[in-house]
This record gives sequence, C-alpha cells and structure tokens, in this order.
Amino acid sequence: MNTLRTALTGSGRWFGIALVIGLVIRVATLVLPGHEDVVSWKIWTYAAAHHVTRMYGVGGDPPIRGIVRWGELWTTVNYPPVFLYEYAIVGKIYWAIFPSFPDSLALTVAVKLPALLANAVLTALLFVTVRRLGGEKPARWVALVYWLNPATLFGGEMLGYLDVLCFLPAVAGLILASFKRPWLAGLLVAIGLATKPQGLLIGPAFALALWQAGGIGAIVSASVSFVATLCLVCAPYYANGSLPNMWLAFGSFDARQDTMSAYGANIGWIINWWLRGKFGIPELGIPRAFMQRVPNPLA
Repeated sequence: MNTLRTALTGSGRWFGIALVIGLVIRVATLVLPGHEDVVSWKIWTYAAAHHVTRMYGVGGDPPIRGIVRWGELWTTVNYPPVFLYEYAIVGKIYWAIFPSFPDSLALTVAVKLPALLANAVLTALLFVTVRRLGGEKPARWVALVYWLNPATLFGGEMLGYLDVLCFLPAVAGLILASFKRPWLAGLLVAIGLATKPQGLLIGPAFALALWQAGGIGAIVSASVSFVATLCLVCAPYYANGSLPNMWLAFGSFDARQDTMSAYGANIGWIINWWLRGKFGIPELGIPRAFMQRVPNPLA
C-alpha cells in the first residue's frame, strides 16, 4: 500500500501514470488474435483441462508422439509440464464458464491473460528488488523500462507469446540466489525450466549468484531443491507411464527451426534487414530491396 500511495502522489505521480498507460495498452491488446501460436495455446488449453498427463502420449515401443485435439484442430505438444499445468487451470476455469469450450474472444483473452499477470508481477519484482538495492528513482526507471518496452509488449500480450511465464520464476530465482535464499531459488529456477526450456539459459548467471552469495554450500542446496522440484513436476507423468513420450516431445523443441520469434526485434534484426536488402539490390533495386517484407525476424 505504501508503494502504491507513493506512486500516485507527489514526485511518484508520473510513475503511476506511466504504469497505468502501460496497463491500458496491454489490456487492450488482449483482444487481438495474436500470432498463430495462439491457436496452439487454445488446443493445449482444451486438452490440458481434460487430460493433462496424456498430452505427450502414453507408452508405445518406440514411444508414441501424442496428438491433442480440439474440434477439427489438432497439434502436438513440446512444452514442459509446468506450462501444461498452468493452462490446465486456465482451461478448467474457461470450461466451467463455457461448457461447450467455444472458440470465442473470451478464450483468446483467457489464453493471453497469464502473460499480462506474469508481466505485471515481474515488473513489480524488478521494482522492489532495485529499490532495495539502489533506491526509489532507479527502481522506477527499471520497472518502466520493462513494463513499457515494445519488445515485452509485442512479445507478450499483443502477439500472445508466453515466454514471460518462464522469465518470471527464473528471474525471481536469480534474485533470491543473490539474497542468499538458495533453496527457494533452486525451486523457482526449476519451475522456470519446467515451463519452457529456455529457462536453462539463466544457468551460468544463477550459478555465479549462488557462488558469490554462499559458495559451494549454496550451490549444493539450490541443486537439491532444483532436482527435487523437477522430480515432483514429472512425477504424474512417471506414474502415467509417459516419461519416454515426454522426452520424445522435448527432442522436437525448436530443433528444426532457424528463426527467432518476436524477441528477435533487436540489433540482430537490423543487421539481418541490412543484409537482406543489400543482397536484394541486383534483383529489386533501391529502395525496393530495403522495403521488402521480412517474414522471419532473424534467420
């Protein structure tokens, strides 16, 4: 309450206004159809609400690849279990409200809403952490740099990407490691990894934070909670006999793709745009070579 009061009064008023502007933009983009992956989220949400532990497939020799269906639509699953658990909750709530599970605007909002909530919590986490370390003013700037960042807007609620569901626990684990809370830190980083495999990329920074905060003891403690959390996350699939199917599904994760998604909107994209334009000059000429549509942000 004190933080909210500070944000809305005195010198913090501009900060509160900026937060509200960001919230309005993010809420408004929830109704947009988003990237084609949103269709996959809808299928997964329906399947998770009905049979979350069978989504990877069950059994087979060799293991079969599970196919999930929603009406006439079907797809496969390659995300880890925590993501599926989270969307099982989303699906069950939507199912309770709409028993026929229709493809509606409400469903689009429902599958994108976790990104909004996670972005808001991550913004608050960054604010609280930086304020503790460096004071109110830098904390406000850090929070707004994330909350109003076009990359997190486009790569979140607008296009319907859900990477922040992995970012949030991973960043929280990194912060807790720095504040000498290795057990909880290991648990949260495990949740991040079990939400999306990219959570593994925080590993080097996480290990360094643990070492600086508590040495080998902190690394051991975090490792124990990390492994225990992953075991608990995978236990339902082990009990269901679908662990081999899960490993098969993970083996296909982005292995055959050569592009980045919305988070490719960075300096690499600019370099890529320049090279494509330069190579296209003989065929298209200037300026058409540099104004051509680029379907993949970074190849």
